[in-house]
Amino acid sequence: MIAMLFIKALSWLFYFIVVAFWVIMFYYTILGIFGIIYKVETMEQEPNIPSYFPSVAVFIPAHNEEVVIFETLDAMASLEYEGPMNIYLLNDNSTDRTGDIADFWANIFVNIHHVKVPPGEPKGKSRVLNYGRHISYEEVIAVYDADNRPNPDAVKLLVYKLMENEKYGGVAGYYRSYNMYKTILTTMIGLESLLYQLTMQSGRWKLLKLGSFPGTNMMIKRHVLDEIGGWDEYALAEDAEQSLALTARGYLIAIEPRSQSWEQEPEKFSVWFRQRTRWMLGNLYLVQKTIATKEYRSGRNLWNAIQLISVYYVFFTFVILSDIWFVLGLLGIFSAGTHLPLLTLWFESWWIYATQLIVAAFLEGELTPKNIIIATIMYFTYAQAWLVILANAWIQQWKARRKGHTIKWDKTPRF
Repeated sequence: MIAMLFIKALSWLFYFIVVAFWVIMFYYTILGIFGIIYKVETMEQEPNIPSYFPSVAVFIPAHNEEVVIFETLDAMASLEYEGPMNIYLLNDNSTDRTGDIADFWANIFVNIHHVKVPPGEPKGKSRVLNYGRHISYEEVIAVYDADNRPNPDAVKLLVYKLMENEKYGGVAGYYRSYNMYKTILTTMIGLESLLYQLTMQSGRWKLLKLGSFPGTNMMIKRHVLDEIGGWDEYALAEDAEQSLALTARGYLIAIEPRSQSWEQEPEKFSVWFRQRTRWMLGNLYLVQKTIATKEYRSGRNLWNAIQLISVYYVFFTFVILSDIWFVLGLLGIFSAGTHLPLLTLWFESWWIYATQLIVAAFLEGELTPKNIIIATIMYFTYAQAWLVILANAWIQQWKARRKGHTIKWDKTPRF
């Protein structure tokens, strides 16, 4: 009797998880469809040129970036904009040739400035950006990572979009990988970023008028930045935290896929693992802050809060269970008393994921036979590695809490 009740309970649990899992999968599929619509519509339209061009400050936080910073400043020197624009290389106590390279460009272009950021705590990108905020005066602020190479029209397209509506407190552009084909790993990262931007950026904006800052190739109005108190210096995912803070005050973050910047992706698995673990820790911190902050889980942010919790706890749990079911179903060990073929459910998850990757690659002109093959194996490999990263982040977070430590910023090495 007890055994029968246990199997029945497992069956109901199985049904519940399957339904919840497919609700989430359906949601992301809908986002993908709306992302396609928005991307195609936007690329076919001419940008709305404003009658007024606000002054722009471009922030580039940098710490020991001599490997990439020359090409970054070269791209910055080629930026096109009708209004006043200053570029600030925010040098965070670099010990390599970053400062010398910045001086080289600053001596050539009057609008490129080498700013030496004083030492301070906590270390990281947010503190450096806040320093830039205090020493600059421009009406809008654009942010680029030190490895970024924006297209010449990237900044002005962000401005055009930002000026379309007074409710737009910020705008986010697209980012691409300039070393996407260096290794199989960088190809997978490149495909993943294309899918993320198609669904979570273009898709959410078209369907829900929700956007989020990607940390690079983004722009925010200064008065809005002042309202939210700048960047949270303890947030490892400062872009995501700032997105919630801005949305909580009734502003929108518009998405502009025509504005594109090119960045370097980690070429080694160990570097990628450390970088993504930092991202995961940042988002786990944000989940805690969302739960503790009423403004971050109410109004328009309610959807963001649900999504944060569902992605970093519920969805990952479902993925782990789907993997377990796949193995058990393949071996014919466990069926939970249902008529639903576990192998078929798992196969459909893989099919949806691979199809979305292929569509995202097609829309960006990156559809090749090699990318199709890689997209079909990413669910088995790349996507599963995220489970290990999440587990690692949970463990690090638990250790930091137990010891009362603050998790520190971890810089991504360049190649």
